[in-house]
Amino acid sequence: MKFQNLSLYYRLPNQKKKYILNRLNYQFPDLGMVVITGDSGIGKSSLLKVIAKLIQPQRGRVILPAFAKSMPPVYIGYPIGNDSRWGTELPT
Repeated sequence: MKFQNLSLYYRLPNQKKKYILNRLNYQFPDLGMVVITGDSGIGKSSLLKVIAKLIQPQRGRVILPAFAKSMPPVYIGYPIGNDSRWGTELPT
């Protein structure tokens, strides 16, 4: 999967744009598992919603690898809130 110039923003009450994702370019490995971590409010859930096509970005696109286009729809899941088993960092 690849993100190409992906941007997503919300409008604040004063009509200013609050960018959640701003010109994100990244290519994930074709196989394996990816873990997205980070502080609250940095766009993890929004990114997953874009991948799942629940929301549309204002700019850019998500490019799926060729093998994924012929597969049945994939369900994407993610935990909500903190997982106390890990503390503040995932083990390395």
